[in-house]
Amino acid sequence: MQNLLPEKLYQYVPQGLDMCLDLRKLPKELHPKVIFDVGANTGQTAVKLHKWFPKSAIHSFEPVEDSYKTLSKNTANFKNIKTHNKALGDSIGNAEINILADSTMSSLGMIQSDKDLFLRKETISISTVDQMMKDLEIDHLDLLKIDTEGYDLEVLRGAISSLENGKISFLQVEAGMNPFNDRHVPLEHFHEFLKPYEFLPFGLYDQKLEWNGAKRLRFLNPVFISRKLALNSLES
Repeated sequence: MQNLLPEKLYQYVPQGLDMCLDLRKLPKELHPKVIFDVGANTGQTAVKLHKWFPKSAIHSFEPVEDSYKTLSKNTANFKNIKTHNKALGDSIGNAEINILADSTMSSLGMIQSDKDLFLRKETISISTVDQMMKDLEIDHLDLLKIDTEGYDLEVLRGAISSLENGKISFLQVEAGMNPFNDRHVPLEHFHEFLKPYEFLPFGLYDQKLEWNGAKRLRFLNPVFISRKLALNSLES
C-alpha cells in the first residue's frame, strides 16, 4: 500500500485495511519506535514493519529453531531488527512446542485438527514481556504484536506489569470469530481481559474465512489502543 499510493492520498484510505497504514497515518510522534514481534516465524511481519517504520527498534521473538534460523537470515541486513530465539508467555522457563508441517501453525497447544500435521516436539525457552523489557532496558512498547496460535492470552498475562503501568500503546492479537474455531482465542475474551487496563479497539485487520471454504469468518487480527493515548493524544 505504501509503495502504491502517495502520502497525500493514503491519508484518506478507510481505517481497517492495513495496520501499518493506519499507524502511519497517525501524527509522527505516535509512530511506533519500539516494537515486540512475538511469534515472528520467519520474519514476514518484522520486514513489513521495517519498511513502514525504518527508524523503529524491532525485537522479533521466535522459539522454533528452524524458523528462527530463517528469521535470522531474512532480517540479517536490517540493523534495527533484533532476533530472540525464545517464546514469550506468562512465566519464565522451558516447555515443549508442537512442530507442525506448516511452520506458521506450530503451537504450545494441540487441537484435534493439528494431529495430521504434527511432526515432532521441540523444547523451547520461554520468557515474558515484562522480563524482556527489563532485560533489554526498554521502558515503553509502542506496539506489542502477538501471533502465537492460541497462546496470545498467556503472552498478555506476562505483560501485566507493563499493562498496569501504561507502558504499552498499541497491541495486536489473533482472535477467533466463531465457535467452530478451536485454535484461536475468541475476540470477546480479549475485550474482557483488556478492560481493566483500559484498552479500546483501534482496527480489525486480516479477516480470514474458514480454510474449508465455509462462508463464515474464522479469525482476524484486532488492534487495541490504550485509552489514555486514544483520548489524550488523538482527540485533543
